[in-house]
Amino acid sequence: MLPEYEEVRDSAFEERETRRLKILFLACSLYADEWNGHFPENLEKNLQEFFDFSEPLLFQNPSTKHESPYVYNAGLTYSSPEDLFLLATPEAVFSGKRLVGTVGGKVLALSEKEFQARQAQTESYLKENPAPHPLEPSGPLPGLYSPISREEVRAFLLEGQHQGDRP
Repeated sequence: MLPEYEEVRDSAFEERETRRLKILFLACSLYADEWNGHFPENLEKNLQEFFDFSEPLLFQNPSTKHESPYVYNAGLTYSSPEDLFLLATPEAVFSGKRLVGTVGGKVLALSEKEFQARQAQTESYLKENPAPHPLEPSGPLPGLYSPISREEVRAFLLEGQHQGDRP
């Protein structure tokens, strides 16, 4: 394969996965709006129930086509530090980097070494600051406005699962 083609292909997959992480973050935020600021306890199970869909939330390696679950840090809330990791790709594939979504909604591309160091920071925070998930939803938090509806996020989540090899 031509190096230029590989570069363009990798860039397209990275853009698609960045978009997907942003959509997953938005889905987690909509969930947290109704659960007193707590992000889902279980990314796939809680989002499937909340958005009423059954498709698995999987990352697909663009080279091998192997699918695996995202790395997800349960126990984080809106009040957690913004630079902690909420979710990440399960492996480094984009120019040898992992894509990571933070509590603050940013998507970062990090080397494996950077990822491991920041993941350890997140795990340490979770250990020192346990935030039990509420048993019942609180309803939408006052003063929060979401620019997108639950139905729109559901459509994005389902669309992302059916893109196959397309960037």
